[in-house]
Amino acid sequence: MQEWLLLITVLGAFVLSHLVPALPSVRARLIGRFGRRSYFTLYGIVSLFLLLALIHAAATAPYVELWPATELGLAVPRLVMPLAVVLAVAGLLAPNPLSMSLNRGTFDPLRPGIVAVVRHPVLWALLIWSLAHLAANGDVGHIVLFGTFAAMSALSMMSLDRRRRAKLGRPEWNRLAVRAPELPLLPALGAGWRPAFSLRILLHVLLGLAIYGMLALTHVWFAGVPAYS
Repeated sequence: MQEWLLLITVLGAFVLSHLVPALPSVRARLIGRFGRRSYFTLYGIVSLFLLLALIHAAATAPYVELWPATELGLAVPRLVMPLAVVLAVAGLLAPNPLSMSLNRGTFDPLRPGIVAVVRHPVLWALLIWSLAHLAANGDVGHIVLFGTFAAMSALSMMSLDRRRRAKLGRPEWNRLAVRAPELPLLPALGAGWRPAFSLRILLHVLLGLAIYGMLALTHVWFAGVPAYS
C-alpha cells in the first residue's frame, strides 16, 4: 500500500484543487481576496504543478498490468493528440461564455469560431487526451490517472452547462448555444452545414501544432517515456 501512497496523495490533492474552487462561494471568496487575475494565475500554476506531479506519480507507481501495450494502442495518442492540443489551445484563446476560456471578449453566437465544433473544446481536449492514453497504457497506475481525468472531463461538461444555464437564464443560454453543439461536429451531420474558417482559427491551429511539437519533444522528461520511439 505504501508504494501507492504518492499516487493516492497527489490524485486526492488534484481532485480537491478542482472541486473546491468550483464551489461558487469559495471561488468568489478567493477572487475577492486575491483579485481575478492573481487568482487565475495562481490557480493555473498550482494546477500545472499538480498535473506534472500526478503524471510522475503514475509513472513511478508499481507496474500492475491489466492489458499489454500494443502497436495499435500506442498509435492512438500519436494520431489524436495533435487534434486534442489544437482543440485545447483554440478553446482557451477564443471567447466562450458557455465554457472554459481565457478570452473574455465579445462572443457572437452566429459566428462562434471553435465553439461551432463543440461547446466545451478544452474539456473535450482533456477527454480525448485521457481516452487516447488509456488505449496506450494498460497498467493500474495509468488507468487510475487517465480514468480520473476522463471522468472529471465528462462530469465538468455537465456541471458547466448546469451552472452557465442557471447564471445566464435559459433564454440567453439558448441564444448563445444555438451553434454550440454538445458533441463534436454534431452540426456536420445535418444538411447545409459549412465550417467557417478565419485567420484567427488558422493562427490557433498553428500555435496548437507548435505546442504539440514541444510537448512531444519533452514527453520523455515529464512522462518518463518518449512520445515516439
